[in-house]
Amino acid sequence: MMRKATSSGGWIIAISRALDDAGCDSNELFSQVGLDLHHATDPNSRFDVKKMGQLWDIVTTQTGNEAIGLSVASYIKPTTFHALGYSIWASETLKDALQRLVNYGRMVSNAGTLELVCYGDVYSIRFQVNQDEHGYKLVADQALDAFIASMVAICRELSGAAFSPKAMFLERSEPTDLKSMAAFNAFFNCPIEFGAAQTIIEFDSTVLEGTLLTANAELASKSDQVVIDYLARLEWNDIVTQVQAKVIEMLPLGEPSQEKVAKSLNLSLRNLQRKLQQEGTHYTQVVEDVRRDLARQYLEQSHITINEICYMLGFANLSSFCRAFKRWTGMAPGQYRAQKSNKE
Repeated sequence: MMRKATSSGGWIIAISRALDDAGCDSNELFSQVGLDLHHATDPNSRFDVKKMGQLWDIVTTQTGNEAIGLSVASYIKPTTFHALGYSIWASETLKDALQRLVNYGRMVSNAGTLELVCYGDVYSIRFQVNQDEHGYKLVADQALDAFIASMVAICRELSGAAFSPKAMFLERSEPTDLKSMAAFNAFFNCPIEFGAAQTIIEFDSTVLEGTLLTANAELASKSDQVVIDYLARLEWNDIVTQVQAKVIEMLPLGEPSQEKVAKSLNLSLRNLQRKLQQEGTHYTQVVEDVRRDLARQYLEQSHITINEICYMLGFANLSSFCRAFKRWTGMAPGQYRAQKSNKE
């Protein structure tokens, strides 16, 4: 479900150091997009991903370096990812390390999801970047470059400098200058396909399944619990998440009023409105986001009829749902379902 997309302070510190070494003034750049870099020293701090996208655009323009995201990998430490870093570094195998990144990656950023898939002798990490209400990706290409490069750098540190992916398929476009292209090839040292339908990184299974010398089951387990506790606080303390949960619960009986939702959360109406405003949103927008995201999810499940979806989302009639969905996506629900079915 759509909620404000953020990145952790530790990840932001690694980015800022890479920018400084590239000749940029990271403090000035963060200020330009309305972010205070000093907050990153708080281990529980979170930074707006949309504003980070603006920052990456400015940096790429200033430096002319389309591969600048790759430099972030040099500044990754276990503490960059809070307790998740210790879990990863203490994992028994690279497969376990990557699985932890998949399971808990939202600690670094909740702007997308990861999936680890095995077929034959190949493992692949598949990236799904969330979109905003206008259908634009929340994560800048440079930010995803930085994350993938950091993931590969961690694997190299844990298993040996010779480690490289088997192949890479990147949604981003191919760099337009030869220097940036050369940087990608030199860093990843594997075949790279740009402009792919989905970002997928492939690895040999034998490399991922070998036991690591740095393995420490007790440290990994205890760090996992710290991660789980952190995510529970992060996600439940988020007022938008709480409102979304109540709206989802109440929608089948019709669109709930904000007074009813406020009461269910033991808040006054004014207090609820103030809290949502502090998160840069308002009640009507939350309901709209919930309905839009659920509509897409339900339409991708062919066994649920469009009439059923209409009432599950609290619309009074089918025409109201169809009008709303066309406003969200530019197409009718049936068209959207058919398009998704054809892609599969």
